[in-house]
Amino acid sequence: MTIRNSPLLPGKANTYAIVVSFHPDVNLYERIELISRQVKKVLIIDNGSSKEELERLRVISLNSLNVDLITNEENLGISRALNIGVSIAINEGIDWLITLDQDSCVSKDMMHRMSLTYEKCSDHEQVAAVIPTYHLLSEQGTKSEVVTHDGEGDEQFKYVKLAATSGTLLKTKIFSVVGTYDNDLFVDYVDFEFCIRLHIFKYFIVQSEAILYHEVGFPVIHNFLGLKLVVKNHSKERKYYIAKNRLITYKKVLRLDRFIIRWIAIDFIKIFIYFLTIIVFESEKKEKVSYYIKGIYDGLTFSIANQKT
Repeated sequence: MTIRNSPLLPGKANTYAIVVSFHPDVNLYERIELISRQVKKVLIIDNGSSKEELERLRVISLNSLNVDLITNEENLGISRALNIGVSIAINEGIDWLITLDQDSCVSKDMMHRMSLTYEKCSDHEQVAAVIPTYHLLSEQGTKSEVVTHDGEGDEQFKYVKLAATSGTLLKTKIFSVVGTYDNDLFVDYVDFEFCIRLHIFKYFIVQSEAILYHEVGFPVIHNFLGLKLVVKNHSKERKYYIAKNRLITYKKVLRLDRFIIRWIAIDFIKIFIYFLTIIVFESEKKEKVSYYIKGIYDGLTFSIANQKT
């Protein structure tokens, strides 16, 4: 008789939450309180917020038994901040971690339901991450976003290829295999690059029915020549990183793989769509276009060295 070892399930005793903060709003306390009830410890990694904002974060940490605040004097970017949290979790012997944006709010039973999803998986060793179902909050109301099914799996959950950083529940041992988050990517495409790396190393991501509420700002949908274009009105600095990191990611993940080639081809078209939305619908066109073009140039000229494959 074959004895099957029970999988190491994520739970409150073996999971840390990593929340990256940057000029957080006054409602962060409630969001931290919700996730702190479901994990062993919450690590708030602050990326250079103001003195007043840091004081609020210190109050959150002092009033909570399992919330630690780590402060950076300047904005180190999402990837470096996440890696600080990853390093702490690994050094303290934690098996799982969940990464969260400062404006994401977990549902009351989210961690429990994500753990149940992982337990249902047939190949626990190859499942690197579990993600929730995102309920997107905006001026237009709440919208449920289910990541497109891409791959074979059980009927009780879905295998996916790509996922947002916020809400992703990960095994910490995965980082010793695929590496940590890419420090070359300051803000955008950190999540896509990491997910594609998981795919390259033949790991899976599964999506649970657990709910995460996530604010998406104030996107505006425009109809243009029969197309529905989503205009997010990012700052000029975000335009730069979106353009630059998109091209850097292509360089880092490109290989003869059907999924990767298809993803790059589709995403590449968005370079031109994004440029179109700036010049047609957004304000401060001249500055945003200038930053966007500079991002494209810096992405094209970026040199990749010592890439882990």
